[in-house]
Amino acid sequence: MPKKEITCILCPNGCDISIEYDDDELIEIEGAVCLKGKEYARQEIKDPLRILTSSVMVKGGDTSLVSVKSDKPVPLENIMDIMEELKVLKVNAPINIGDIIIENPRGIDCNIIATREVEDK
Repeated sequence: MPKKEITCILCPNGCDISIEYDDDELIEIEGAVCLKGKEYARQEIKDPLRILTSSVMVKGGDTSLVSVKSDKPVPLENIMDIMEELKVLKVNAPINIGDIIIENPRGIDCNIIATREVEDK
């Protein structure tokens, strides 16, 4: 049966967790000190999620890029699809922190939001 080694990122313990699984069925989880670690291990096997962070080009701003992130975790398998959409996007200044840059990119249930301000030139 496959095994996967991960480091939990949900609390300061940073547990090294060993997961034994068959397809998406968990057989054994070892090394998690708390319940959060066990849930993180389950999530990593069944449906890994990540917060996407990137940058988007800006037109007419005091800087040429604005940093962005997803407002909630997105499936790992969809990250590159969203990145392709961000790569060709150009937004107009001004931009405020929290502004929605894209709603539901590629049909994924999340928003891409600005994480910094960009003023007009």
